[in-house]
Amino acid sequence: MTRTVDILSQDKRLIGGAGYPLMDWMLVPYSHQNLTHTHHEFNLKAAAARAVAVDAFQRLKTRWACLQKRCEFKVKNIPAILSACCALHNFCERRAPTSSTTSCQDSSSWTTTWSLLTP
Repeated sequence: MTRTVDILSQDKRLIGGAGYPLMDWMLVPYSHQNLTHTHHEFNLKAAAARAVAVDAFQRLKTRWACLQKRCEFKVKNIPAILSACCALHNFCERRAPTSSTTSCQDSSSWTTTWSLLTP
């Protein structure tokens, strides 16, 4: 988790669900009984923000079927593959944000293609 702290600037935070521990860089909902109005409002806003992130990841996984199953790539290549999927996904979202997500189901030749592209 140290790398996460290093990547985030001082004014940035991640939002996690109730299963995550409260950290300086991670906001989580209040879980104790008898929440104040302010705590309840915070939980509602945190849940709404987290729902946006969950929805974005769901659209990403729907578009790129390779993200829905066990990864068959070398571990050292995974950051580049994820970055490419995210970049292409963002391009598609900006180009046609209101259309339904088109998936790329045929990834059978990706392993061969990727191994040709990487040393």
